[in-house]
Amino acid sequence: MTAYTTAASARQAVSDCLERVNVAASKAGFQAIVVEIVAKTEEDRIAELSASGIPEVVGVSEIQGILHINTRQQVSQLAERPDFPQPVAELRAGRIWLRSDIDDFHRRWQRKTRRTSGK
Repeated sequence: MTAYTTAASARQAVSDCLERVNVAASKAGFQAIVVEIVAKTEEDRIAELSASGIPEVVGVSEIQGILHINTRQQVSQLAERPDFPQPVAELRAGRIWLRSDIDDFHRRWQRKTRRTSGK
């Protein structure tokens, strides 16, 4: 089992992950035996993922951040545009896109800003 967490220190991260592993094992009806613990920075995790050849994928929440959009509804509206990338999969949690496709869209997207009336 792999567990991820964000913590202020490596010690806290290990403690959080051990707790998650033990809770998951208990719910599954067995006792966990921890064989190895590896603590990594987010930068290390991203570098390993990049080196693995597995492409980075993003969902609606991540797209909100990348494109600086306020609501999930706005992302859904953008996704209906013919020039918006097609999702690579649709999961129960929602659609996912390749990060590289979203970055390409972001570079060429000419965002329209709303005009406010002078009244």
